Amino acid sequence: MTGYIERMREMVGTETLLTVGCGAIMEDEYGRILLQKRTDRGTWGIPGGY
Repeated sequence: MTGYIERMREMVGTETLLTVGCGAIMEDEYGRILLQKRTDRGTWGIPGGY
C-alpha cells in the first residue's frame, strides 16, 4: 500500500481523511516493551500500521 495515503490526499485535498490503523504493546518476561523505529521520521513507537 505504498503511497496510498498520498494518493487519497491528492483526491480529497485538505478534507478530513479517515483511516483504520492498529498498534500493539508487547512485553517480554523482563518487562521490556517492543518498539520499532520509523523509517520516515526516525522516531520510536509501538509496532502498528494501517
